[in-house]
Amino acid sequence: MSEASNDGLSYKDAGVDIDAGNALVANIKGVARRTRRPEVLGGLGGFGALCEIPKRYKEPVLVSGTDGVGTKLRLAMQLGIHDSIGIDLVAMCVNDLLVAGAEPLFFLDYYATGRLNVDVATRVIQGIGTGCEQAGCALVGGETAEMPGMYEGEDYDLAGFCVGVVEKSRIIDGSRVAPGDALIALASSGAHSNGYSLIRKILELSGAALDADLDGRSLGQALMAPTRIYVKPLLALIEEGQVNALAHITGGGLLENIPRVLPAGSCAVLDAASWQEPELFRWLARAGKVARMEMYRTFNCGVGMVVCVPAAQCDAAIAQLTPRARTPGASATSRPRLRAANRCACLAAEAHPSTQPCRLVVLISGSGSNLQAFIDACRDPAYPCTVSAVISNRAGVRGLERAREAGIPAEVLDHKAFASREDFDAELARRIDAHAPDLVILAGFMRILTPGFVRHYAGRLLNIHPSLLPRHPGLHTHQRALEAGDTEHGATVHFVSEDLDGGPAIVQARVAVLPGDTPETLAARVLEREHLIYPLAARLYAEGRLCLQGERAELDGSPLPVHGMPLDA
Repeated sequence: MSEASNDGLSYKDAGVDIDAGNALVANIKGVARRTRRPEVLGGLGGFGALCEIPKRYKEPVLVSGTDGVGTKLRLAMQLGIHDSIGIDLVAMCVNDLLVAGAEPLFFLDYYATGRLNVDVATRVIQGIGTGCEQAGCALVGGETAEMPGMYEGEDYDLAGFCVGVVEKSRIIDGSRVAPGDALIALASSGAHSNGYSLIRKILELSGAALDADLDGRSLGQALMAPTRIYVKPLLALIEEGQVNALAHITGGGLLENIPRVLPAGSCAVLDAASWQEPELFRWLARAGKVARMEMYRTFNCGVGMVVCVPAAQCDAAIAQLTPRARTPGASATSRPRLRAANRCACLAAEAHPSTQPCRLVVLISGSGSNLQAFIDACRDPAYPCTVSAVISNRAGVRGLERAREAGIPAEVLDHKAFASREDFDAELARRIDAHAPDLVILAGFMRILTPGFVRHYAGRLLNIHPSLLPRHPGLHTHQRALEAGDTEHGATVHFVSEDLDGGPAIVQARVAVLPGDTPETLAARVLEREHLIYPLAARLYAEGRLCLQGERAELDGSPLPVHGMPLDA
């Protein structure tokens, strides 16, 4: 090589690392593969992405949208939380398309930064992939732009682009809205991706600590909760019944978004007492001394999507969105009215309709035999759950190998790296929430959970215990059963409460204690029963048949016995 060439400049000298960009592309190819739809032609790397229109559409109309996540990005960078902001990006686009009744087909992202951090960018795009999976659309490509001088250091900005399709005769444009229609509120997961400039100003002026507790989780976690994606349950509702209008509650809040989908001369009547506003919005109003009307025109205040249906179909729509909902009585009004009188009915987005799999995050500490039971169950196309992620507090355990062999994302979060149980649980909750689970499964997770963690997942946190609870809580249950002279033993699946092994029982399986049994032989027979009842409990939850009401478990609307549903040998 000549001396002149040694002195010559390269693109990297100018601040653009081509090798880093290539490494990022390699990292995200698997993400794109997981989101692939059959209509997509080709893979990543071309100059343009190709996608057929699904053949079931007779008069297809394409619907497009683009959006970003605003200054929520600044908070994400401040907290170092990059794995859920991609879900926000997808949600802001696909929820907008959904308002027209469109099925999202494909998504593209734009990632711009001053200096490319491959690890950060990979985490962001993995979140985009998770969002695309939730929405049922394909991640077909994107653009990564490293622009030194345009952005400070590793700061980055995001934009998303989505295209969907709707049958021309089934476009939802609000023209069918009529006096007397009912409005159904679907819960938000938090502030979603709007109002963050005001949120950051409130944080600045109030001096609030982002690690301060807010209703069982940190303030930072509450603010960074990923935007809820409503696509699959609402497309199913549109298919089954008449939806006259949809309003995505984004910038402009409740006051400015609902009128956008109503015909001229009509208005919506909202009863602010008819839904429970989450603590986050009450805190923002207090800390920032924000006027009530300013709250309503800035934030979603707990309502992420509003569905307008004929009053006669309101109860059926709520029942489909929330099979276990208790529907309020109708109010006498000639104009649309928000229908949501209690938490169970209002928060319909918490439901797990049969039209989409119930997303499970499984926590392990060891061999993961119960994890394997879920993996095996999920191989049945009729099983209504999918394991979205596995998290272990111990490295090198067999359960992690099981997850990876099944192609399930798996990670280690070592509890020994944290100063306190509270710190560990806070980070664990953040990792779990990045996967947007419907249900969290404890499968041999050898940790005593903090009350805040349990409250955060109240009603959607299950455990299995190797005894017939309330008998023999704690450890060494098989030895204790033999020492006590028990004639039968077994396992219990239960909702997790703040009391150790004390939550309401869902299902129990019993086995006889045989002459000559040892703790090992008894444990082996109990384990076989565990592998049957744990996937069964998750199935009941996914089908909307099982829920936690106060301090008791209910199945098909009726309280379960104190020992749960029996499944005898």
